[in-house]
Amino acid sequence: MEMAAGQRGPVHWTCLVGPGTASTWDAYVDHLLRDVAGQLAPGDIVLDVWHGCGPPPARIRDRFAKQFLVTPEVRHVRAHVVVTNSGLTRGALTAINWLIKRPFEERVFASPEPAFAWLKDLAPDLDVDALMADMEKANPACRTLQW
Repeated sequence: MEMAAGQRGPVHWTCLVGPGTASTWDAYVDHLLRDVAGQLAPGDIVLDVWHGCGPPPARIRDRFAKQFLVTPEVRHVRAHVVVTNSGLTRGALTAINWLIKRPFEERVFASPEPAFAWLKDLAPDLDVDALMADMEKANPACRTLQW
């Protein structure tokens, strides 16, 4: 699995492409804890694009919940946007969101277009074309993904 990450305006994005491995999922959580949490400002948005990697293993979900979701900076997150081609991941996140109350709004999408439309609603000044260009530059595989 390849991971690329960056920030454009209020959006902190991560793109994971390819079969997931334990080490890459750990790197993803490390990135959230090390790079994203400390930079969050009020109203920021976290965008995750996961293609072909399936759901994170239980150990990673547990680590995410116990470490990232309880960091004080999470209170700054306005929304979490997840785009994944995994029906299993979308279903699991939807079920989790029925059961727990996150300190931010979270929506899960099957393709980028409706996710980016919601991003534009959340951050009207956001240049979503530039955001996609950032993602494609960081990980050229993003250009050819089939949703």
